[in-house]
Amino acid sequence: MDPSETLLRALYVEDLASDIDLTCRALRACSPPIEVEVAQTVECARKLLDERGADHYQWLLFDLSLPDGDGLELLAHMRQARYRFPAIAVTGTGDERAVVRALQLGVDDYVVKQGEYLQALGELMMNARQRHLRLARRDTESVRVLYVENSPQDADLTARYFKAHAARLSLEVFHGSLAEIQARIRQEAFDVLLLDYHLDSLDAFEVIRWMRRCGGPWAEMPIVVVTGRGAEDTAVQALRLGVSDYVIKDESYLQRLPGVIEASHVRSQLVQERDRLEESRSRLEHLTQQVPGFFLVLRWCREAVPPVELAYFSAGARIAFGSDSPDLAWSELRDRIHPEDRARVLGAALRAARSGLGHSVEYRMTRDSGEPIWMESHIAAESIPGKATLLYIYSFDTTQRKQLRTFEVAAEVAKRASAEKSAFLSRVSHELRTPLNALLGFTQLLLLDAENSFTGSQRRSLECMSDAGQHLAALIGDLLDVSAVESGALRLDLQPTSVLAVCESCAELLRGLAREKNVQVRFAVDDAMRQVKALADPLRLRQVIINLLSNAIKYNRDHGEVIIEFTRHAQQVWVHFHDTGIGMTPDQQLHLFEPFNRLGVQGRGIPGAGMGLVVVKRMVDAMGGQTQVRSAAGKGSTFSVGLPESR
Repeated sequence: MDPSETLLRALYVEDLASDIDLTCRALRACSPPIEVEVAQTVECARKLLDERGADHYQWLLFDLSLPDGDGLELLAHMRQARYRFPAIAVTGTGDERAVVRALQLGVDDYVVKQGEYLQALGELMMNARQRHLRLARRDTESVRVLYVENSPQDADLTARYFKAHAARLSLEVFHGSLAEIQARIRQEAFDVLLLDYHLDSLDAFEVIRWMRRCGGPWAEMPIVVVTGRGAEDTAVQALRLGVSDYVIKDESYLQRLPGVIEASHVRSQLVQERDRLEESRSRLEHLTQQVPGFFLVLRWCREAVPPVELAYFSAGARIAFGSDSPDLAWSELRDRIHPEDRARVLGAALRAARSGLGHSVEYRMTRDSGEPIWMESHIAAESIPGKATLLYIYSFDTTQRKQLRTFEVAAEVAKRASAEKSAFLSRVSHELRTPLNALLGFTQLLLLDAENSFTGSQRRSLECMSDAGQHLAALIGDLLDVSAVESGALRLDLQPTSVLAVCESCAELLRGLAREKNVQVRFAVDDAMRQVKALADPLRLRQVIINLLSNAIKYNRDHGEVIIEFTRHAQQVWVHFHDTGIGMTPDQQLHLFEPFNRLGVQGRGIPGAGMGLVVVKRMVDAMGGQTQVRSAAGKGSTFSVGLPESR
């Protein structure tokens, strides 16, 4: 035999160098070794296939994702060109849909790049080749029989009879040791082993046991035992070991032998076909469980009653509909479709059947519980001439996607409304600030003019106007700050900033207010915190500290106290304002940061508009910090601000 005829070659279509190297190493280490030729694109693979011809390769091994196209295009080209060798798809995890499509297009097998897949690849390829060789021989209606016989007379007689009366059986006579028989069986793809029980130096049972225990495609090969008269007990023992049938050597055994071999071969093919179908169904079911949604196959035939039959559905269909029934009928699924959507769904299926093109449709269905859900289906059709049309349908639940889309629209509307509100506040505040500044300026001039001889009540009225103007100016400033934060127009200059220094300057600024309210302000800081800095905008941090400290003073009790404490935690610098004031109830704390909500203290005569804490929270958030509050009614409050520590 020419050595080149036994050389096994695979065309491997892959673009990742690491995968190419590992796969080539693994296949060359197989027994027998498999030589690998590599193509990195679909186009290059097509050229190699067409140039080398149908007999050059024993396998096509291809990745589903390639630089210049889909590996399935190469599979379609191969089938169209009628190349008979097996095709095996290689894919990564998460490509289950592509694998299902590849199986539908006729790929022989697939392997997923995970775990120790390279160790199993060689055996998978050999099994695929054995299946192809068997199918090729079946197409030519030839059954290859290996006849192990040590009697030249019996071997010659059997060969002559087969040649004259059973031309479909291709008989090869062989005699040798167990190791030689094993090597011959592994070397060629025989369909049936014909074994004489009486062998000179070999135990036939030993051959049978090895066949049934060896694994691989040979373990399922049918075995027919030929034995002499009076050895029926031996034949029964052989049947128990797994032989397919036996023939007693009597006057007419040669006439019976071809039929026994043919029957054993057919039974073996039927069993293997059944096992392959069951394995294929199991693998398909496993694949369908890895993807969301479910698969349906409808058989449509105009002449049938009813014309549409549900040929297959995956387990996901029962889950999607919340059904405990093991069986589903097409009429049941059709009735679940919302009446307003039913005609549109059936129309999409009809267009797919007539055109052969894929169609998609979104519609409403009802679960067993009566709950409505949104579904999306993708429909492909295959026409079987003279029989029916098969509709392949992949469907999945889009209810959450629909709800998310609704929420996104609502959020976008709210965002636009908030932006419009901020823009309106900004415009109105700017329009108010100009005349207000003029009013405050003239009021101050009148109060400072010594030549004006105002009465006491007139001066008090001017001072009241000035205080009200200052209050309104502060409110307008807060509104502008809040609208700037919400619209994203607030400019921050984040830099390493000493929080302690800012607090000390703010405390000095508010010393008069503290003296007026009889409130003592003191600091609780250790030496380690004096050098710590936070990443903050100094101007905005000062604004935050003034708001919090002035509140702690204003809402304190007479002869109360404010303690300013500094800590570090989780890479943040924290400043805490502890006061001994009126405190807040849990219900008041729920509404603490609402604009213009003064939490019911309007009647206490304490000035304010309810915007200070709103500004504090928005500014701290903008600087990447946190705001926390602890309070108890009648016992005081602690407001804390945490800012990122500067490194």
